[in-house]
Amino acid sequence: MKPLLTLHLYCFLAVMKGAAGHGRLWEPPARSTLFRRGYATTPNYNDNQLFCGGFAVQWMLNGGKCGVCGDPYNQAQPRDHEAGGKYASGIITRHYTEGELIDVDVEITANHRGWFEFRLCPNNDVKKAASQSCFDKHLLKFANNKTRHQITTAVGMHHVQLHLPAGLTCTQCILQWRYHSGNSWGVDPKGKGCVGCGPQEEFFGCSDVAIDGKAGSHSSNTASSTKSPSTTTKATTTTTVKATTPTTTKLQTTTTPTTTTTSTTTTTTPTTTTTSTPTTTTTTTTTSTTTTTLPPVTSTPTTRPSSSTTTKPKPATTNPTPSPTTQSNGSGARPVPGAMSAKKTCGPTDVWKNTPGMKQWCKTNCRMGYCPKSHCVCV
Repeated sequence: MKPLLTLHLYCFLAVMKGAAGHGRLWEPPARSTLFRRGYATTPNYNDNQLFCGGFAVQWMLNGGKCGVCGDPYNQAQPRDHEAGGKYASGIITRHYTEGELIDVDVEITANHRGWFEFRLCPNNDVKKAASQSCFDKHLLKFANNKTRHQITTAVGMHHVQLHLPAGLTCTQCILQWRYHSGNSWGVDPKGKGCVGCGPQEEFFGCSDVAIDGKAGSHSSNTASSTKSPSTTTKATTTTTVKATTPTTTKLQTTTTPTTTTTSTTTTTTPTTTTTSTPTTTTTTTTTSTTTTTLPPVTSTPTTRPSSSTTTKPKPATTNPTPSPTTQSNGSGARPVPGAMSAKKTCGPTDVWKNTPGMKQWCKTNCRMGYCPKSHCVCV
């Protein structure tokens, strides 16, 4: 009898595995997906299957429980995607404003229906693990004021909008994505049996963000925890001033801000801005490259100025991060930005061609527009 039960269980798990969907939180990027967005973080090439260890582990071994970011509930702590884990870098990827309607993208790589939910935990400490009870206090509403989004059968980017709670600010909030698939046969608590009923395979993702007050009350506190990717070259930049203390001499060589030169020392106050896209930014006072925006200089001479020269400002050159093409077929999915032509074939370079999984990785990522020459070649 025991071998027969084992065989039945094996067949059941094989069916469940075949029916699995896959997906990842793309915008704002989840912790293990940061490497795909240009950040120098530990790569997780299986970032689209943070599914609590699989159906059997979640529902049979752990009674439906899961780590808050998709790790198996019974995984030794710190779990891989939680504070202290190998994919939890503590990078604050996006800054929002309280009460804002934000854009969120989820990439579904294998679609089996189901629904999305999003929760928010104001954690305020990147070294502290969050609890599910913290997330459950803030179940976010979509643009239609519902808390659950039924997805279509489309594969690709699924775009939604979320309302951030009014009055909630944080130096570190964790945005939790939950995808409850719906393509397997099950029985609900009332005894109804159907496809999508009862326990289903689930996927999770966590992204670290900050939420400022409408007056920007937390902007100075969160800037120090924001890191920029080391590999991107298309970050939004403005004219930089390489100096620890702005002086009249430095301002005379800068053509971007409006500068008034007098015979006395002029004090300027640079304002450091933090963008929501990866930038080369540091908030220390060392002589590093800092992205600054200088306001108009006001001179208050103690003696009669000998001369005054005004240079008209030139607009700063900004290379915006390309946005995904917003073509829609009514399915709710958006095409992947910068996707390569379907006629091209991509594979790993000589350095990576013997690495397991790299052929599929290049094929998948180059179609998404992320095709680094150091790893992949397309013909």
